[in-house]
Amino acid sequence: MPSRKSSNGWSGGVVYAVGALILFVLFRLLKMKKPAIPKPTTGYRPTPLAPSKDVLTFDEIFKWITAQEGPASLKAVPDGKTKDGKQLFSIGIGHQIQPNESRLLTETITEEEALQLFKKDVDTILASMNKVIKVTLNKNQQLALFSLRYNIGVDAFNKSSLLAELNKGNYTGAALKFADWRLSEGKISKGLQLRRERERILFSKPV
Repeated sequence: MPSRKSSNGWSGGVVYAVGALILFVLFRLLKMKKPAIPKPTTGYRPTPLAPSKDVLTFDEIFKWITAQEGPASLKAVPDGKTKDGKQLFSIGIGHQIQPNESRLLTETITEEEALQLFKKDVDTILASMNKVIKVTLNKNQQLALFSLRYNIGVDAFNKSSLLAELNKGNYTGAALKFADWRLSEGKISKGLQLRRERERILFSKPV
């Protein structure tokens, strides 16, 4: 009798060990098949030397912004006012003339100069946005936000409730905030209202 009990105990141990081994192998196989989660990219990045489907190209930005801003202006044109009533001017593809660019108020620039001003603005804005946007964006979201930032300026964008909601991961809430920026000199501008709606639709459109 003792020998039988010992045999039964040994058999039970073998079954337990084999079962544990099978479970371990299945676990390893399932783990191997589980796709790796890619590390998310954050905010904006300069266009890399190797094209990426997730990064805006200059051509994509140029096509969208020129559609919003219209043809390049080779002479300075009035473009809104500051809060204290000071007249602002832009030139080229919506480039706002800065205090150190007073010569542009009276000069006539070439189309090539307008393009160079635009390229400089693009690089500056992308670098600026990369510092303040803390969430992952697809290309449509990047382009919509770039369009807004290009239009309202650095301070307004950085202090906006839109950016605050975006950085909380509230993409839906951020999309609804585009409409906040439809005023010109304190009054609703139909042109800005339509532009904000185009940007909102683009921001909400899956890639």
